[in-house]
Amino acid sequence: MAKATKKKKEKKADFTKAKLKLGKGPLKSANATSTAFTARAINVSHQSLGSSAKEGEATTNKRRQTLADLLASLTHHNASTRKDALLGLQELFTLHPHLAQSSLGPVISATIRLGDDTDFQVRRALQSFYRFHLARIDRTYLSPYHSMLNLHLSSVLSNIFPEIRLDGIRLVDIMLEHTPDMITAGWAKDGRVAVASDAQNDGLAAAQGQRYVDAYLSLLQISASSSMTMGVSGSGMALSLSPASKLVVFKGLATFLDCALHPRTSRDEAAVKRIPSWYLARAFSSPRAFAAFERSLARAKVVPRSYDLLASQATAAAQDLFGIDAEILALTEAGIARQQSEPAQLIASLQPTLVSAYLDYAPTAFMQAPGPVAPLMAAEMIHALAKIARDLYRSALVRLTDPATFDAERDSKDVARLRSGLIEMLQRMSGHLPIPDEASRSAHDGSKIRQFCQDTNLAYCELVSLASLALPSEVATHKTSKAMNSLAVMQQSVRDYLLTALQEADILGGDTPKLTSDSLLAILPIIWTILDAPTTPEVDRQLIFRALLDRFARAKATTEESSYLFQFISMLCRTSLWPSYRGRFDVQSEELQPDLHKWLCTLPRFIFQLGPSRKNATECVAAFLRDIAATQDCRPFGRAAMAEMSASLHPLFNGQHPKRGAVPGVFVQATPQTQQHAFGAVNFILTDGLLNAEQSSILQSAVMTARDLVDEL
Repeated sequence: MAKATKKKKEKKADFTKAKLKLGKGPLKSANATSTAFTARAINVSHQSLGSSAKEGEATTNKRRQTLADLLASLTHHNASTRKDALLGLQELFTLHPHLAQSSLGPVISATIRLGDDTDFQVRRALQSFYRFHLARIDRTYLSPYHSMLNLHLSSVLSNIFPEIRLDGIRLVDIMLEHTPDMITAGWAKDGRVAVASDAQNDGLAAAQGQRYVDAYLSLLQISASSSMTMGVSGSGMALSLSPASKLVVFKGLATFLDCALHPRTSRDEAAVKRIPSWYLARAFSSPRAFAAFERSLARAKVVPRSYDLLASQATAAAQDLFGIDAEILALTEAGIARQQSEPAQLIASLQPTLVSAYLDYAPTAFMQAPGPVAPLMAAEMIHALAKIARDLYRSALVRLTDPATFDAERDSKDVARLRSGLIEMLQRMSGHLPIPDEASRSAHDGSKIRQFCQDTNLAYCELVSLASLALPSEVATHKTSKAMNSLAVMQQSVRDYLLTALQEADILGGDTPKLTSDSLLAILPIIWTILDAPTTPEVDRQLIFRALLDRFARAKATTEESSYLFQFISMLCRTSLWPSYRGRFDVQSEELQPDLHKWLCTLPRFIFQLGPSRKNATECVAAFLRDIAATQDCRPFGRAAMAEMSASLHPLFNGQHPKRGAVPGVFVQATPQTQQHAFGAVNFILTDGLLNAEQSSILQSAVMTARDLVDEL
């Protein structure tokens, strides 16, 4: 029965009509074809269809990525891809250096946008790329992109995330290393503020330097004094920077001030760089006398102080072209210079922060006391703080105490305020500085700590000398007397440190780094301050001067150190030729005469060792000898010393070799100006009868032979 019913249902199934249900719509037939489809978007970054270039001829890196591929990958949503694109660009420019110059614009435009990337690995890769890329690019080719770089850097430094702003500081440090003028544009150059006309001509570039300063201050939670801020107020943010982050900010600010207040010179200019002489100004009776002394220091081009370089060029051009009276120009220039300088404003804002940070990290750096950071980081922090204080006080005080523009009624209060703040800071620092031997020893990274300690000592010594130069000539008040007594103690410690450093004794341990040429150049104003200080005993003055003479005798003639030492010693000797000199150091003292006699007799050998390659140094020595020979008594050396030195001059004109015969001297291959100085010195020597008949004949014959050789050349 069940089987029959089943068979009946199967027969009716083919003819059964399906019932429609409400809301379901008509049923599809069994043989209906589906027309549904799906699609996805494919991003093709680059297609080389139709390109006739072969794959082997394409300019790619090792991963076969072209420049266009890498630039397109910089906007990828994946952070790892963006980082790999930066590394790929670095690899591409290493394999194909010519691309770095030709693709400069697109590369800078695409990469600088990653400065505020949210991924820290991308930001670190960007810093590595710019450190590599800018080293291969001439800075003159970067000038069209300064506005774009400044715009994006300003955006990075005003980011709401502190870690991005700190990486922005690191990126600014790289720019300062390769193109400092772009970053420091518009900020004070040794105390000069940007006047309104400059801001109108240069637009936002005139205030760009101040924007970066405000960014440093905002990270340190210091309210910016300028109205043109970065858009982030330090007082409105609750920032708590770690010691490592503070170190980044302080080091960045120190680098900025170093580039802004001490503009770099080219390699060619550095070869003829002359020592500064501004610190001698107060030793002369009048600014006019000091100006005449500066012109006599060398017959070659004298480089003025860095903050007066552009002003002096503009003054000379105006006098030549328009015949403007020099006194009117001086009054106008003084009026501009007397504005409240930006370094002085920055000192007022930074002083409490600098003192607080110094007191926090000095015990760890100098006494190896337990602290929040390692001794090396603490020493690096103290070094950065000392550099900031030195550059700011040097810029502000040197400008305000310049005798040429100093006005007692107008500037005394500013000088007194700066002097008071500097002495207060030095009193806090004098508890640890100069750093003794035990404080510089460390079981870990000892050599690095000792280097930082030496640089910090030199910065402290310069601060002491600046405070001494800023003191009034007469001590009138009890408060000033206390400052004088405090400075006297500091000067004693600085005097002992400098004397030991010049003698290269064991001042900071056995493996202490020696004074470099740059360090020696930096301490020359300090040495003069100690020599001219009223509290310095005469015995100590003579010891320091003898140490300079001994160091010159040990230095190699072809080094910058010997050039700096000669210029400084000869400058001190020239002071004896000027009746307007009022300094306390007397180079003509009887105790120093034997040492001066010995030093003068070494100058012919010094010129011979310089050779034809150091023509500018040879010119300085020849000009000095001519000026000494032109004086009546050959001051400050005397006729006997001058005669002994003159007897050794003939090989410098024409020498006699046992096998080669006559050999042209150094002066034959020198510049025409040097030859003029040398021939002039010999003329004075022969005219005054310093040599006997035989010596005069030998020297005169050598000079005549040298003149004939010069005429032939």
